[in-house]
Amino acid sequence: MKRNRVVVFAVVIAALLTSCGPDAKYPIDDRPNVKVDKRLFGKWILTEEHEGKYRVDSDIVYTLTKENDYKYHVLLRAKKDGRYVEDSTTAYLSKIDKEPFVNIYLKDDPGGYIFLKIVKVSADKILATSLADTMTVTSAAQVRTLMTTNLKNPAFYKDTVEFSRVK
Repeated sequence: MKRNRVVVFAVVIAALLTSCGPDAKYPIDDRPNVKVDKRLFGKWILTEEHEGKYRVDSDIVYTLTKENDYKYHVLLRAKKDGRYVEDSTTAYLSKIDKEPFVNIYLKDDPGGYIFLKIVKVSADKILATSLADTMTVTSAAQVRTLMTTNLKNPAFYKDTVEFSRVK
């Protein structure tokens, strides 16, 4: 049962970010070094842009809470076959030239990180972009270098995703 939940979690996260799997085996920073942003705490649902239209997926709820001063605990609650399945992971922020990125750890085998660039945060919305490039890097330093080099390159980013706060 535990393995099934992890697989569901990985598939949902991958679908969320419209990628086939982790972007990289390594995070942007070896250790979290940006304090949590309290504006990200709460329950969120995904609104995704696809072919110029937005669609809401209310069957998946992401709850972000504080794990410590630098890490978020991410609880995912997804509806599958009429039942809810829960799993959790961790995430943390990194900044590249003052631009915030979220490192989301995937526990699936072989594990790895997915990154979102945060574009805008308001009281009830988070706008972010996923990365289009699949990274073949061998260290966190190489991830940071690749992302710094492509920070202003629109082709480096894939889809825009919007999260709406659940009230």
